[in-house]
Amino acid sequence: MDKVTLVKQEIAATQWAEQISLCRNSGLSVTSWCRENGINPKTYYYHLRKLREKACEQIPVPMVSIPACTGQSDSVPLAAITVRDASGLTVGISDGTSAQTIAAVIRALKC
Repeated sequence: MDKVTLVKQEIAATQWAEQISLCRNSGLSVTSWCRENGINPKTYYYHLRKLREKACEQIPVPMVSIPACTGQSDSVPLAAITVRDASGLTVGISDGTSAQTIAAVIRALKC
């Protein structure tokens, strides 16, 4: 992809991030906010999904090696912190994870 296209995509993503932020901070439902701003809710949700996907791509995925089963009863913790929500989503954060990575995970979870 050429540089011009990449810049155009970044500008559009930034503009949509601002629009989504305005919507969330408006106190209105997405439907009401979209109606007031002349935006099709399907378009809003499309761009919201794209921004979430982009945020997820920026989160590094650590490689975890699990030792082979040797019959020992000792378990190896894979994460220092494990967060589970009601929908079954599980996020594990290991010791030494950078503040930037944790912030990116929190931003993605807020979406």
